[in-house]
This record gives sequence, structure tokens and C-alpha cells, in this order.
Amino acid sequence: MRREPAGDVGRAKEMDETLAEFFRRTILKIPMPEMMTVLKTWNFLSENQLQTVNFRQRKESIVQDLVLLCEENRASLNDAALLDIIYTQFHRHQKIWDVFQMSKGPGDDIDLFDMEQFKSSFKKILQRALKNELEHSLSEQLPAESIYSSLLLQGPALP
Repeated sequence: MRREPAGDVGRAKEMDETLAEFFRRTILKIPMPEMMTVLKTWNFLSENQLQTVNFRQRKESIVQDLVLLCEENRASLNDAALLDIIYTQFHRHQKIWDVFQMSKGPGDDIDLFDMEQFKSSFKKILQRALKNELEHSLSEQLPAESIYSSLLLQGPALP
């Protein structure tokens, strides 16, 4: 008879908190009518596991159940990234994409583009995305204080 270590009886090893939060946020983005389609396309959870989830309860409870199943299956960052990619494929019209084209004309040097300009542009895009994500997170957590949060993020008004 196999014995499990004390404290781990009947539980899967706990998932890293950051990874669990990434799964939670990704699953929360999926509209309920598409939830089962996206999860089946992802093909990480078995049909039996999906049948154990009550999809008629509040979405927050569904998400919690799904994250626990991911934890049981020892989901990795790659699994989380794949779920996010599948979600993005279903909702590609909602994403804003910044595309950079590398090209070389006849007789040009090996230097295909200005690396400093690229770094500067990439940094601005990343900062804008992070600021938008932070503002979105704050407004979800503190809806009554969302205006106040936005004012704090923007800083003092200039005359």
C-alpha cells in the first residue's frame, strides 16, 4: 500500500502562485458561450475532468475549479501560454498588434534596422501595455475607486 506524505494527502502539488494567476486571468477572459470550445481545443484537461466542472455556477467558481484541475495535471508555463494563444486565436480581432518588418535593399549593409530606435519603440509599447494592464487590474479590483486609481496613475495635473 502506497502512502502519501503528511500534508499532501489527496492533493496535487501546489502550483506557483504567479502561474495560477496567469491561468485564472486567461480563463476569466474567455466568454462563457465559448468556454467549452476553447478548453477542448486546448486539450489539456480530459473529457472526464471537464465533466466534473459545473459550468452553471458563477464564473469565478468555474475558474477556481479549472485552476485546481490544471494544478492536478501539473500544468506548466507552456500549457498556460498555449491556452492564451488559443484564446487569442479565437479573439484575434480584439488584439492590437505591433508589427516590425525587417528588410534589406540592394547594396545595403548588413545592419537591417536601427537597434536603438527599435529598443526605444519596443520599450514605449511595452510600457503602454503594462500601464493599461495595471489600470485594468485596479479597476477590476476596486470598481468604486477606479477613477481615483486612474488619477493616481496619471499623476498630478499640469497647469
